Amino acid sequence: MATKDRSLFSRVGRWRSLVDNAQEFLPEVPQIEGDLRELGDLSEEVVALRAERMVQERKLREITARIRTLGKRGDNIRGRIGASLKGRFGFDSSLLIQFGFTPRKTVASREPALSPPSRDGTR
Repeated sequence: MATKDRSLFSRVGRWRSLVDNAQEFLPEVPQIEGDLRELGDLSEEVVALRAERMVQERKLREITARIRTLGKRGDNIRGRIGASLKGRFGFDSSLLIQFGFTPRKTVASREPALSPPSRDGTR
């Protein structure tokens, strides 16, 4: 039986099936006993390691969620501090750079400057 499923879960399942089903035929092929025992041990170790990995992944998700929560809280506090500093020093103060904030750019007037009327009354 040729199988194309190469996932670890399927492979371990095939290992266990082989170990379980080959036990009754050991008297006929005693030379595979050592390999069967080793394959059974390998499958048990893989299952144990997968269970441990699942526990560690759950812990990682919890830690990541906590980091994100703390990050949002830190950004919120930084924003409040920035608002206070901008209120105190002004939104366009270059002093804000020292605190890690970008001052508001001064906006150049987009309206064309009116030229003074010429002496003859034309523009």
